[in-house]
Amino acid sequence: MAARSVTKPLDPDLVWFQVRNGIHLITCNVSDEALEAVSSLEAESSMSLRRRSFDRFRMLIEAAARLKLTSMPADFSGRLVLSSRDLRLVPPAAGVPVYGSLGRRAPDPAVAA
Repeated sequence: MAARSVTKPLDPDLVWFQVRNGIHLITCNVSDEALEAVSSLEAESSMSLRRRSFDRFRMLIEAAARLKLTSMPADFSGRLVLSSRDLRLVPPAAGVPVYGSLGRRAPDPAVAA
């Protein structure tokens, strides 16, 4: 009999997404606390507001996931959970919304010059 891989189902009340780490797709979750903090939402906000926050800050969230992956072992293939601290650690970059900016993007240095 072949061994079966059993994985715990993803909680549908959380916001999940995937990022690539080499040849692996890493499943990530951004905490409710992080989504509320990045958009200055009230604590215990609704799922639809947190989902809107995720959509608005997706580039920042994905950048935070890639940054956090750099501190993991090269063959890491588990689930990654992001907190507001992880989002704050993302350095400003052209095209990426700034933490707490209501979705406005960081200025493009080429345009500012």
